[in-house]
Amino acid sequence: APRSGALARDVIQLLTGAVIGAILCFGGYFLSKIFGLSSYPVFAALENEVTLLLSLENLKNALGAVLYCGILSSGIAYTLQSYAQCRCPAALAAILMSFESVFALTCGWLFCHDRMTRLQLLGCLLLFVVIVFTQVLDTRRNTPAPTTAA
Repeated sequence: APRSGALARDVIQLLTGAVIGAILCFGGYFLSKIFGLSSYPVFAALENEVTLLLSLENLKNALGAVLYCGILSSGIAYTLQSYAQCRCPAALAAILMSFESVFALTCGWLFCHDRMTRLQLLGCLLLFVVIVFTQVLDTRRNTPAPTTAA
């Protein structure tokens, strides 16, 4: 794919996700109203959520969080990630993408004060080592060996 179309692709992906989410949410709501499916727990919960969502007061209270999540966290961060991935070597991009869980763990510890048990930390360390090992091994395997002149 051409690099100039990365932004257009990202916008299309975000809009497609929003449209599909809206169809599923409101479609399920209207189906439950039409066919009287409120006795099923999934549809009852969906009706409650949509009713809360359609409340003007609740929309006003949640507007800042929704805009932050939609614009900054999803739109801008996803676009920057896509832009950077197009401009770095494939091996480096693969390593950075493999570290997504490590970054999530670190940010959870720093900003949310998450705590992990020793067993969980050992599992994270094991995953970290395996990710680095496989990426380095794959990079070495794909690097051509130097030739010697006879």
